[in-house]
Amino acid sequence: MIPRDYYLELITEIRNIEKISIDNYIKERLEPLIQQDDYFIEILYKDIHYLIKDIDKDGENDLLIRDKSLVVENGEIQLAGYQSSLHSIVIWLHMQIIEKHTIDNDPILFIKKMEDFEKHYLNKPNYTPEYKAKLDKIKESLIEEREQNSDEKNSTIKRIKRWIKTQKVAMLSGGGIIIVVITILSFFQQITGYTFKDFITKDESIGSEIVEISKSDSLIAIDKKNVIDKASKEVFENFYKTILSCEKKYVSISALNHIKNYAEKEASTIDKRILNNTYIDRYAINHKYWTESDYNDVARILRTKTIFRIEEIFEDVENQAQGPFVFSEDKLKTLKEIVKREFDDL
Repeated sequence: MIPRDYYLELITEIRNIEKISIDNYIKERLEPLIQQDDYFIEILYKDIHYLIKDIDKDGENDLLIRDKSLVVENGEIQLAGYQSSLHSIVIWLHMQIIEKHTIDNDPILFIKKMEDFEKHYLNKPNYTPEYKAKLDKIKESLIEEREQNSDEKNSTIKRIKRWIKTQKVAMLSGGGIIIVVITILSFFQQITGYTFKDFITKDESIGSEIVEISKSDSLIAIDKKNVIDKASKEVFENFYKTILSCEKKYVSISALNHIKNYAEKEASTIDKRILNNTYIDRYAINHKYWTESDYNDVARILRTKTIFRIEEIFEDVENQAQGPFVFSEDKLKTLKEIVKREFDDL
């Protein structure tokens, strides 16, 4: 366990390092500390996020856009405004968080984990009064530093080469500041249907790379998530209502039989709706931009999250109900609890 005040020492060190030395600092100073504390990355990230989230003015530390395109010059993302070494370290910390959450090969689960991390941890500064006072003192110093450097030429945050080489994709997140989100290429392909190379063009005359991120691609990504979430919620809400109805009408053993019959018939109905793009027509707003690959991706994920998931639930109920004295009402109760959790989590 790393002492809490030690993080303040690290923050002071980071503020004093030159940007050209950040790679070495990460390798020699920060990476060894990961082995000492499983939550080192999260704690340092939260402290630095608290320090820098409110010090930038509107428009600063946002991507520099040229002709509706994200500009990358000499292998570095061009950002607006003043960036400190803390801003640069935040990029690395965010990438570490993402790597922790990419164990499961499920883009929807990945998004949910990242949203939960931001909502329930990163944006909850539940510090002790003593520790918060120390952070606030550093924050005051950062504000003064920012004011002193406000007239300097805009700098760029150095991209870490090993992540560029593995073709991870930069996206944006965060409230007053820019957090460059580097996400795994395979997830990006599953969500948008495009590869990293589709967005990069090279202009040899100016030695720059322009990463083209069109509006339609963002709309498709949002659309696909909405369709999957809302269709899955609809399926499991209907399933739960059927369980409640059968529970009132029949004794437990008969209710279970009726519920199983419903699930089998409903699986066929769901599959037809997926094939006919019913859920997409119902919940997508911008499907005029969709490609055949987008339709296929959503169909595959929907089957996994609805039809196959319902089959798994029945298997889970039976596995939990093994034993000589397990009654039908216990199975029905377990089934009801699992199904309710399923749509509550969406």
